[in-house]
Amino acid sequence: MSNQKFYKRKRFKIACAGAVCVTVCALVFAHFSQGKDIAIIGGADGPTMITISKKDKNAAVFSATVLEKNENSIIVQPSADSREIKSADKISVSLDGIDENVKSTLRSGVEIAVAYDGVIQETYPAAITNVYYIEVAE
Repeated sequence: MSNQKFYKRKRFKIACAGAVCVTVCALVFAHFSQGKDIAIIGGADGPTMITISKKDKNAAVFSATVLEKNENSIIVQPSADSREIKSADKISVSLDGIDENVKSTLRSGVEIAVAYDGVIQETYPAAITNVYYIEVAE
């Protein structure tokens, strides 16, 4: 009978320790990702995790590869695991309001993450005009 109580107490302690670990992990993640979206994109040296601070809580974020750069926009191919690839294989992304330093790094083959308002115009190529941020993989 005393062995049974011991195992019940041991299981209870293990369950409590597991709950504490899950809670601590959730709090740490919430602290470091607060107000940010996290995207994992491919880079020359393998996958890279980047975070994008959101201006709008309704921002959508996707990773893509730059195919072509124009004066006021870029043409990108969304990554295979993004929901945007279901809309179009090529998307024109507006560069209006994007930092000049970021614009200067955009060229064919560069992996990026795009934060936008969630609206994709149904043209060909599809178009995103309200872009919050573009971040380049390092």
